[in-house]
Amino acid sequence: ITVRPSLEDEINNDPIDISELSESREISSGTPLRPTKSHEWVFIPTNHEFIERKEEFINKLKKKDISYEQLRIDPDYLDQPIGKSTVRNEIKKIYKSLSGGINENSMCLYSGPYKSPSHLHYRIMGLWHNNLHCCNICCDLWYPFLEDRVACLYTGDSNLNVLDLRKKYKKYWDLIGTIQIPHHGSLRSFNTKILTDKEYICPISVGKNSQYGHPSQKVISDILYHGSYPILVTEDANSTFVEEIE
Repeated sequence: ITVRPSLEDEINNDPIDISELSESREISSGTPLRPTKSHEWVFIPTNHEFIERKEEFINKLKKKDISYEQLRIDPDYLDQPIGKSTVRNEIKKIYKSLSGGINENSMCLYSGPYKSPSHLHYRIMGLWHNNLHCCNICCDLWYPFLEDRVACLYTGDSNLNVLDLRKKYKKYWDLIGTIQIPHHGSLRSFNTKILTDKEYICPISVGKNSQYGHPSQKVISDILYHGSYPILVTEDANSTFVEEIE
């Protein structure tokens, strides 16, 4: 599925059933996807940038004699040789060279109810580390404000100083209780405005031996200052954060 860029500031599309989509189908940025019509849970990918970067991407493909149309219809085309490389490897190089860098071209994803549910949900969050079950965070006791905010917002490596995600997901913002902090907790990609209206659970994907100093201690301090809850998850297979929503 290809997510087309959108110039709209807010998401206003009707949901589409995933089972009805073909592998080569294009959808507009911000289109809600649901497993079936009977599901109230949707996934909403957003492609924030932008018509200009799409044109830049296609132009760079042409310079490498890579067919944009062939990429859209033939998955095996990625493994075609091109010089001493492959189409796949050349696309990786092109993507990293786009304006704004790889981080500002990161896609975001909303995972949660399509509309405010008529009933409250119950949430338990489990933390595991080194094969030991550390604790359960029972939101009805410790974080009762999260009972009806069961949606998650995955931000990838986005830059919150460039993207106004609260405006983009305005229709769903009151349903979000978990926000993934982008770019491993990098200070350059973080903006406290995303946390100032409510408290949130804030998982952060970090490296155990990060040479870049992620996560930033300032980011952690800001999350705690606003009453939210940072959770660090590393590449260790035994480092896990799970949310159970009933």
